[in-house]
Amino acid sequence: MAFDRDDPHPETRADFALMEAEPGAMERYWRLAVDMSDYQKRLEAVGVIQGRMWFSVSDVAHCAKYLKPKIPAEHQDQTLFTRCDEWSAEYEGINAASPKWRLKGMISAVSEVVSCMSWPSRWERDVWEWAISPKHGEECPFFRYRERLDGPFRERLEALVRECDGFLYRCEETLQIVFVSTPDLPRIWRHQEHLADIARDQRFGFFHDASRPDYWKHMREPIAGEERLFTRQDRRAPLGRKLIDRLRRVLPGR
Repeated sequence: MAFDRDDPHPETRADFALMEAEPGAMERYWRLAVDMSDYQKRLEAVGVIQGRMWFSVSDVAHCAKYLKPKIPAEHQDQTLFTRCDEWSAEYEGINAASPKWRLKGMISAVSEVVSCMSWPSRWERDVWEWAISPKHGEECPFFRYRERLDGPFRERLEALVRECDGFLYRCEETLQIVFVSTPDLPRIWRHQEHLADIARDQRFGFFHDASRPDYWKHMREPIAGEERLFTRQDRRAPLGRKLIDRLRRVLPGR
């Protein structure tokens, strides 16, 4: 993950914009994340670990506990691990005080269940409508997933939506998750419907199509922002996957 050591990543800033946190909390997290990245780099250089992980705002302590048993005593940085524990305690308070942040987590959970993607880009409205005015039986867009997205889950989601008096969506310009109040939601949904109508007859593959319910009905070309995101993801893809994708292009049906 490329980052500026002294300037939190835009995604981190977008996350903290949804949180009720004390002044300086974002900077404390970012400095800890950067220091943990440097620490792993040093461990990797001397062969203690193989590969590094980036600790998200919610899992610093969990990942630190996963990492610690792998490190010999002479290489352990107790001060850094103590900072991880301190951040974990601070984060628990932030999470409890931040309904918009918890709402993001629940929306992401729906997306993971339905499409194995971290965010339901362009079909946030389906999740919102399910929360506030659920359809029943097979009319429900998530009927196939009812064992995991059950009644109590939906009720918790509805309670958060009403507490926040709004919803979250991915901004097309910044590609960040942002909050919008309830009166402004119709404007967002209309904009998304307009974008979804663009070039539906031109197929666009798994990267976006499978992130929508009944995605085969909504195939379209990516917008510029999605194209940039897709390109970045493709650069990171393992060589094997790239070769498979290219073979599929030249050998249709294989």
